[in-house]
Amino acid sequence: MDDGIGGAVRLHGGVAARRCGEKKSAWLSVGDYVTFGAYPQTASGTDKTPIEWLVLDRIGSSVLLLSRYGLDTQPYHETDASVTWETCSLRKWLNSAFLETAFTPNEWRAINVTRVDNSKQQGDSGWDGVDAAATYDEVFLLSYAEANRYLGVRYENTENLAARAAPTDFAKQRDVGFSTACLTAAGEYASGWWLRSPGYTTEEAALVWIDGSLWGIPVGNDCFCVRPAIWVDTELAMETLTQRPT
Repeated sequence: MDDGIGGAVRLHGGVAARRCGEKKSAWLSVGDYVTFGAYPQTASGTDKTPIEWLVLDRIGSSVLLLSRYGLDTQPYHETDASVTWETCSLRKWLNSAFLETAFTPNEWRAINVTRVDNSKQQGDSGWDGVDAAATYDEVFLLSYAEANRYLGVRYENTENLAARAAPTDFAKQRDVGFSTACLTAAGEYASGWWLRSPGYTTEEAALVWIDGSLWGIPVGNDCFCVRPAIWVDTELAMETLTQRPT
C-alpha cells in the first residue's frame, strides 16, 4: 500500500502498524525538530554528533525528515555531464557512504524505502525538464516541487528564511561555500543546498540558493551543501528519535 505525498511516495507496512505508531508518537508534529542518527559535524570530523531534522510531513506513523543543517559538501555528480537523479553520484553516495555512516542497524531499519518521483512535474515548469525514471531510495533529496510545497522555494522568493540552511563546521572545513550577507532564521551564515530536480538542462541540478530562492547550478560544482531527506517509521524509531527545541 502506498501513500502519496506529491513527489515521494512512502512505502509502509499496513494500517494496524500506522495506528499503533500514531498513538506512540502523538507528540511529533510538522515543524518540530528531532534528532535521529549521527554524523561528523565539528571541524575535526572525528565526532559523531546527533543529526537534527525538521519534520516536513507526516502520514500515519511515518514522518518526512529534512536535515536542519547542511551536513556535508558533495557535487551532484562526480563530473560535469548530463545526468538525472537516477544516475547521479550524489544519489549513490547518500544511499551508501552517508547511510552507513549516519545510522546504526536499528535506525536503518526504521528508514522507509521511498518511491521517488523524478517526473518533469517535479521540476520548475519554466526549465527544460525531463521525465526521468522513478527511483526507490532510503535517502534522497527534495525535488523543486517539494521544496516549493514545504519551504516556499521559488525563483523570485529571495527573502525566504524558511528555506535557508547553515552548514555544519564539518561541511565548512570541507570548503563548502557560505554567505556572511545571507543569514538563516537563527542568525547563522547560509549556504546553498542541492535539490534532486534538473536545472535549466540535465547538465545542471536545481539548488536552493543562499537567500532561499531557486537556482540551477552545473552538476560538477562541489561547494554546495547536502541536506538529506528520509521517511522514518516512528514506531520503529521511538527509542532513538528525540524531540528537540525549535
